[in-house]
Amino acid sequence: MAQAVRVLPISSIDEIREPELLARAGKAFRSDSLLLLARISDEEAGFVVLEWYPSRQVAFIYEVYVLKEFRRLGVGSALVVQAAAFAKNASYPVVWLRPRPLEAEIDDEWLSAWYVRLGFYWPPDSRDHMEKDLAAA
Repeated sequence: MAQAVRVLPISSIDEIREPELLARAGKAFRSDSLLLLARISDEEAGFVVLEWYPSRQVAFIYEVYVLKEFRRLGVGSALVVQAAAFAKNASYPVVWLRPRPLEAEIDDEWLSAWYVRLGFYWPPDSRDHMEKDLAAA
């Protein structure tokens, strides 16, 4: 039976105990970012960093990272869904991301298709980023 993924905001990377996640988050997290940590049972499984650009009315998913042993279990999807929910609750009408694999075994096309399944699309005027309309979500 699959275990539930819990995604919660944390106020500091110092709350992360898993060494690989701590190292990755340390490179991505800024003090004005939102960091969401995913857990399965009591184990830290992944994180997402969400940045805010109020002048453009855009929330930006900067990085999604899931430990290899927790991939294909819904952790990444839960992180992206929760990041979009936080952006919507903060009254942002859209969330952007740049689908760039962080590891060689993850294919560009597969990653883009995964984000499409989560409601993101390539806007007609840009191949630089994907976006999700939160007003419609």
